[in-house]
Amino acid sequence: MELNKIILGIVVLIILSSMTFAAKPINVVFAGDTGLRVLSHPPRFLKSNSVGRTSTYIFNATNGVKLINSTLTPLECLGLIQHPNGSELAIVKGTQHLDHFDFSLNLTEINLLGEYGWVIFCNNSNQGGFLKGFFELTSDGYEPRDNSNNFLTITLFSILFLIMGIYIIYKGRERKDGQMDD
Repeated sequence: MELNKIILGIVVLIILSSMTFAAKPINVVFAGDTGLRVLSHPPRFLKSNSVGRTSTYIFNATNGVKLINSTLTPLECLGLIQHPNGSELAIVKGTQHLDHFDFSLNLTEINLLGEYGWVIFCNNSNQGGFLKGFFELTSDGYEPRDNSNNFLTITLFSILFLIMGIYIIYKGRERKDGQMDD
């Protein structure tokens, strides 16, 4: 009798699922990406009281062609450095070359260690693009090391609790039976 209910439920489910109607898909015409694509790989960690540098390349987002600065379509790129509280610390104009822009930031202006945001935005007469990220200002220019041994401590305590649990179970059986079971 139970099997008949299951089979009946499956048949009803199949019949009801075939009656489900879905809305027609919406036709969307994708015109392609437009604007400028900005490519730059500034360092993630910078040393305080030094100079940070990066090169930036500009590509047409529609066809991927690298843009070359010319008098017909002059490009302009600016870099913005932001404090974590949102205030602007510096606006740097990129130095133009034929196929890229160089950015240089004197980090003596920024005296507090920590993370700072940056935005590079480029445009010509009819389109633009931007790239954003962050860098960390450290005393030596390298990633700060975490000297904590949390993983090792947790592992050792876990092994210790496991051994204590096995010992308590072993002693509990010994007291209950007066001897060990094999």
